[in-house]
Amino acid sequence: SKTIIADTSVTSTESKKPFNLLQQLNLTSEQQRQIRRIHHKYRQKIRQKKSSLNLLQNQLSDMMVGTEKVELIRAKNEQLLALRQEIEKLRFESMLATREILTIQQRMKFREIMESQLAQ
Repeated sequence: SKTIIADTSVTSTESKKPFNLLQQLNLTSEQQRQIRRIHHKYRQKIRQKKSSLNLLQNQLSDMMVGTEKVELIRAKNEQLLALRQEIEKLRFESMLATREILTIQQRMKFREIMESQLAQ
């Protein structure tokens, strides 16, 4: 369940939510600057992959109602699954990079906040 807690924090990287969350950790201005840079870097990569994902989903959907061979449909689905995994890896890497900037106390506080939010 620790993975789920960690994953939730990065899932909404596109919104301002994680930053509001991070503000509760009493980050130094240097930590804030580094974390913004990390989030910006990964947000761009994730966005690109998501647009490719949407394209693949549409192609797969078209193939499902068309006359494509089953093997081709399976291959398209494998592409889709691989891309989803790449997106998850990017989210995880973003989380790890952010973790490196936080002190042990900040990491513990972050987990407490995430657990209390999940409990609501």
